[in-house]
This record gives sequence, structure tokens and C-alpha cells, in this order.
Amino acid sequence: MEIKGTAVKPTIEFIKDKFPDRYYEWLEKLPKESADIIKNPITASAWYPINESTITPTRILAELFYNNSYDAAREVGRYSATKSLSGVYKVFIRIATPNFLISRTANVFGSYYKPSKIKFEVLNDNSATLIIYKFDEVDELMLHRIAGWIERAFELTSRKNVNAEVIKTTVNDEIVYKILASWL
Repeated sequence: MEIKGTAVKPTIEFIKDKFPDRYYEWLEKLPKESADIIKNPITASAWYPINESTITPTRILAELFYNNSYDAAREVGRYSATKSLSGVYKVFIRIATPNFLISRTANVFGSYYKPSKIKFEVLNDNSATLIIYKFDEVDELMLHRIAGWIERAFELTSRKNVNAEVIKTTVNDEIVYKILASWL
């Protein structure tokens, strides 16, 4: 499975921003394949192998700075949402409805992973589900990173008590992952 460079950058930026004194320690712990990717400029439109560029670096981040790898992934996702939804998007995000936001998220995330198929379902005024099909080599770290992004994005729309739960299920004998988002 591959991930677009735009989605690779947040892990690197997160560590440089949150743990600047330990960035090189993290870099040295990466396996050669991951370090080779990280040490070179990441091109936003290029495709990278997801394990080497994102999953393994997140696991090493978790080993160094967190007790739980899912917490690390969610924090990177939250950081990514904060960075990507600031600036020009800041005013827009304040007036966006959660359902509009999650529909756009499905489109954007669908273009960041290949192969993948991502869509969303509105459940009611306070919840929606992001449904992820055809995620080859799926790793729950990526799902928790997306969940963290969703939680932070909804918080930026001034929603309260935001929660994004990762659920694994089967639909027509195919494994499907859902991120159930709820808010007030």
C-alpha cells in the first residue's frame, strides 16, 4: 500500500515540533528503509510505501515518547488536522458542518492512500461514519491517525465531546474498517 507525500510529512513535522531535542534520536532508531525516505525531501505529490514512510516511523515515535502506539498515532493525526486546517481554511472550518467536513475528509483521505475506497454515512445530526474499504496492508495505527485527525477537525468546528471510535467489521465477506465519529 502507498501513501501520498502530503500524508507522510505530518509525522516528521510533529516530531520536529513536539520533540525537537530528540528528533535525531528518533531518526537513528528508524530502519534503513524508513530513514532513507525521511532523510530526503518528501514530495507532496509523490507516493511512498506506507509501512516504511509512516507506520514504522509512528511505531518508533510511540516507543520513544508514548506508552501506547495508538495514542501516538492519534496525536500525529490531531497535529496534522491543526496544521492543515489553519491559515486560509480557519474561517471556513468554523462555519463548516460536521457532515460536510467528514464528506470532504472521505474525498481527501481517499486520494492519500492507494489502493483504497473511502466513503461516509451520516447517521444523525451528531454522528457520522467514515467507511474504509480496500485498505491493503491495513494497520490500525493509520486508522487511529485518521481518527485523531477527525476528532481535532471537529473540535476546530467548535463541536464538543468529540469522539472517533475505530471499528473493524465485515460487509459481504470483506473486512471493512469504520471510524464512528460523534459530537455535541
